[in-house]
Amino acid sequence: MAPDCCPRISQPLLDKSEGMPAEAEAPLELEEPVGVPRKPRRAFACWRIGLVLLLQVALLVVAKASGIADDLDRETVMHLMRDSAPWSLLLFAVLFAVGELIHIPGIVFVTAAVYSYGHVLGGILAYASSLFSVSIGFWVTRIVGGSAALSQLALPASAQRLLARAESTPVRSVAVLRLVGFLAPTLNSALALTRISYADYLLGSAVGLIAPMSL
Repeated sequence: MAPDCCPRISQPLLDKSEGMPAEAEAPLELEEPVGVPRKPRRAFACWRIGLVLLLQVALLVVAKASGIADDLDRETVMHLMRDSAPWSLLLFAVLFAVGELIHIPGIVFVTAAVYSYGHVLGGILAYASSLFSVSIGFWVTRIVGGSAALSQLALPASAQRLLARAESTPVRSVAVLRLVGFLAPTLNSALALTRISYADYLLGSAVGLIAPMSL
C-alpha cells in the first residue's frame, strides 16, 4: 500500500465522560477577595458588636443612675482599702476592674494606690491591677462579641488596612495604643474585637503601660 502523502492532523483526545478535549482546562472560578466579609457573616458581626455597645451603654447608665460613677473617687477607694485589710489588695484589683467596666478613669485607681502605698509599692500594685483590669475588659467584650470582629464590617478601605496592620504586628500595635489611650475602656473593647490573641494583647499592654505608670 502506498504511503499517505498527506500529513495527518492530530485531533485532541476527547474525554468520553465530559465530551471536552482532555487537555482543556476547566474555566477558573472567581474567588472572593480576601477581607471582604460575606453578608451573613457581616450581619452576625453587626449583631454581636451591637450587643457589646448595648452592654457598654447599660453599664454606664446604671453607674450614673446609682451614683457609683460619682462616688467612686480616689478618696473613696483609699477609704475602702483601709477598711478591708487584709483583703485590701484583692479589693483594689476588683474595684479597678469594675471601675474600668463602668468607665471610671483608670488614673483614679492608680493615684489611690500610690497615695496609699507610696510611689514604688503603690506603682507596682497599680501596674499589676491595671493588667488585671484590662484583661477583664478584654474578656467581657470577647465573650459578648463572640467571634465577631471589626474587620467583618463594611469599613472603609483605609480602616481595613489599619486593622490588618495592627493584627500583623499585634504586640507592637497594642503597646503603641496603650501609650496613647492608656487605660481607656473603649480601647480594651476595640482590641477585643480584632483577631489579636489575648497573649499578644496582654504582652503589648504590659509593655505599653510601663512608661505611663512610671510618670
